[in-house]
Amino acid sequence: MDSKKWSALLTAVEAGSFTHAADALGYTQSGLTHMMNSLEKESGIALLTRGHYGVKLTPEAEKLLPAVREFTQAAARLEREMAVVREAKAETIRIGAYASVAVHWLPLIVQQFRIDHPGVQVDIHLANGSQQLRSMLLTDQVDLGIGGRPKNLSTSHFKWLHLKDDPLLAVLPPDYPLNGRTVFPLWEFSNKEFLVSSQGFDPAILEVMEERGIRPDIRPSAMDDLTVITLVAHGLGVSMLTELVLEGNSENVLTLPVAPAASRELGILTLTAREYSSTLRKFIRYAFDTIQSFQNTKPSK
Repeated sequence: MDSKKWSALLTAVEAGSFTHAADALGYTQSGLTHMMNSLEKESGIALLTRGHYGVKLTPEAEKLLPAVREFTQAAARLEREMAVVREAKAETIRIGAYASVAVHWLPLIVQQFRIDHPGVQVDIHLANGSQQLRSMLLTDQVDLGIGGRPKNLSTSHFKWLHLKDDPLLAVLPPDYPLNGRTVFPLWEFSNKEFLVSSQGFDPAILEVMEERGIRPDIRPSAMDDLTVITLVAHGLGVSMLTELVLEGNSENVLTLPVAPAASRELGILTLTAREYSSTLRKFIRYAFDTIQSFQNTKPSK
């Protein structure tokens, strides 16, 4: 079957007339009419009714409409894939990610992916939170996002693939009196000067506090995570950050799991309605497999 003829049929029905459809497709009206007559002959089905009102599908063709749309979309995807192969055109994957994910996860994921797909370019765009990730996806700045699970996630717009739970840890000055404790009770944050960076002001942190009625003296700022850790190291406040953010940056502060235990969900966010290339789907699989393998082989602390 000729997918171009079926696509032309859909265009004619959407336009409502051969005249408008021919203009949109760059055909002559007679050429489009001949194409539709040929399609009806090949299919053995009367597909269109014609009148002074324009053109519309016959009842028989209406039954075929879902399959026709699926066929033309699949044909378009095949054309794109063949073009990439024919022209050896480098494909680019655009990823939005939290800074901590970009530092600790993406180098390993991209390294593994590029072994099998050396011609694929990977562009990384930093995002400060789940809201920015969603915005970057909806405005087509990125193809996928890796970060925290958005609150009240709309499954009609987004798909979510869970990768890992990222534990929340108390970040304390080095001389903080622990008295032998191995966990930090959340209530102890109450009324303390609580430093939060522009990167670390994650909804998960606020949700944990609000759910338990804890009200620290929150000091949001334009500082990054490393600056907050440095201030805590000098006794200028306390904080709570995730294990991934603190990885490799906690030598000058005390870090303890909070009690009750709490964490944020990290995963991959994509658009529900978007058709993704086979390369991008493979990247998502590599990301999932790499993080799962990384968790299984990482030594426990």
